[in-house]
Amino acid sequence: MKSLSAAVFRMVFLVALAVVLICAAFMAWVLYDSIGIKEQRDLRNEVLLIEQSLSSVDNRASYISSLGNENLRVTWIEAEGTVLFDSRVANPTTMENHLDRPEVAAALADGSGQSSRYSNTLGEVTYYNTLRLDDGTVLRLSSSQNAVYTVLNTLVLPIILVLVAVAALAAVIAGLMSRRLVQPINNLDLDKPLENVVYSEITPLLQRISTQRANLESQVDEAAQRRREFTANVSHELKTPLTVISGYAELMKTGVAKPEDIKYFSELIYNEAGHMRELVEDILAISHLDESIANDDEPKELSEVNLVKLTQRIVQRLIPYAQQGEVRIEETFQRSDIFVRGPEGVLNEIIYNLIENAIRYNHSGGSVRVLVSEDAGVVRLKVSDTGIGIAPEYQDKVFERFYCVDRSRSRDTGGTGLGLAIVKHGVQYLGAHLKLESTPGVGTTITVEFSAYVPRPCL
Repeated sequence: MKSLSAAVFRMVFLVALAVVLICAAFMAWVLYDSIGIKEQRDLRNEVLLIEQSLSSVDNRASYISSLGNENLRVTWIEAEGTVLFDSRVANPTTMENHLDRPEVAAALADGSGQSSRYSNTLGEVTYYNTLRLDDGTVLRLSSSQNAVYTVLNTLVLPIILVLVAVAALAAVIAGLMSRRLVQPINNLDLDKPLENVVYSEITPLLQRISTQRANLESQVDEAAQRRREFTANVSHELKTPLTVISGYAELMKTGVAKPEDIKYFSELIYNEAGHMRELVEDILAISHLDESIANDDEPKELSEVNLVKLTQRIVQRLIPYAQQGEVRIEETFQRSDIFVRGPEGVLNEIIYNLIENAIRYNHSGGSVRVLVSEDAGVVRLKVSDTGIGIAPEYQDKVFERFYCVDRSRSRDTGGTGLGLAIVKHGVQYLGAHLKLESTPGVGTTITVEFSAYVPRPCL
């Protein structure tokens, strides 16, 4: 977890570090510049003094040869660029021609000149000042000084000492600032977020907390209400088959049932038990989807599913059920290899319930059309029937749990009222899209749109 005091310390220290380094660089540059100006001025004064002295000496070469020291270098150059004397070189004849030196060229042209050159090897800047003498020769004086980088190096120790002091001061300031910043936040009353008087910058956060708190309370209330309704619906749905099973079993147990009725009563008990089993399976399926949606952060077990082949298998399973109701199933597939990505079990629940629902609420002699297609990266599963249809006022409710437009028909055909609710939750879990179109007496079309998936080829 990040510490506020550490963050404040880093901010203060980095700002102070930047200021110190900028100031140090500026000071070094100013110092370097002032040194250069002073050096050129001193060299100019020195060369003028030497020129004045030359007018009173008899042997000019001897006098010039006596000049120069460890800080000042003297060079005497002919008008053709040949070096006559250099206080740092014992044999000036070995030196290269100096006619191309800018300060020498300036002196020959204008009477005087100056320049400076930086030495990467020595890390120094050498300043040159020249004067053309009355005999046409050129007198050059030069001296070397540390470059700006060298000047900066001399400031390293003071900079380090300053930074240590800055770090200590930044640590103290960070501690004080973080405590003062955090104290009002620690005192927030999150039960009443909008009643806190704190920084205006965190007002949007408090407003969001207040909104989320209200939404959470509303969701909790809605969840409690849905649980109560779900429990009541489950109890109601289980009560009828349990009553039938219990009643007929009691008749058989007490011997009231006639021998010729035993087969009929057994069949009723078997059918009601099957209805209960189907109801329990649907309840478990929708509960599992609810849990999966609630834990959306958990990784999903995804696989590459050929939607065409999966749909074909489900149709084969439902053909006997469709034949019982004299309903014809028609399949249309754009091609045989249309893939989506998702848990195969969830996809199976969606397809199975859509087709089963279309069969259950159809007319004798009617048809169910199943279409799987792909267009522009969207895979569409479309299930259409020629059944009873759904009135517009009921179309938003058919995906609710235990909701049946025609409850008596649902009961007769064995419906639990959870089929489309499972479809809705499965689609939500997969992040797909669901669309319903229906006309009473004509039929219903439900379309599920998935994102297409292109499986990688096996290598």
